[in-house]
Amino acid sequence: MNTIPLILTLFSALLWGISPVITKSLLLKFNRYTIMLLFPAVYLLCLLCAFPYYGKDVMQDIARLNQKDVCFILFQSVGVLFIGNIIYYYVLKDNKSSLITAIESCAPFFTLIIAYYFLNEKINFIGLIGIILIILGIICISCNDKKMTIFEMFINRE
Repeated sequence: MNTIPLILTLFSALLWGISPVITKSLLLKFNRYTIMLLFPAVYLLCLLCAFPYYGKDVMQDIARLNQKDVCFILFQSVGVLFIGNIIYYYVLKDNKSSLITAIESCAPFFTLIIAYYFLNEKINFIGLIGIILIILGIICISCNDKKMTIFEMFINRE
């Protein structure tokens, strides 16, 4: 991977890492449905401001949509984004943001399996090692609040 895409991806990851902290601070003050309404409203405003720049391409793409595309868009919008956010905000409000985000970070595991079946992407040894490391990372982060260290967990087997 080239340097610029790597830096941009890391910056995107930083922004996604900040997101749960901001969201949780707002969830402690406001109803999750208020947050779910306000975030996309601002997002839509930003898109509308940029519409003069990319509007022609969007209109051409909309004209090319077929029934399968519409079904995918509906599933992504309702099934993934709407329902996923309801669940995410529900658990984020009363739990540690670092733990909830860590558990959500197992998404590459599901992506790997689903891409294998639906997009015929290959699963290789390195990919499996990456998934194992992600799962181990989630376990380590979930142990972050424990009083004992990882070393003590393996020594004190009571």
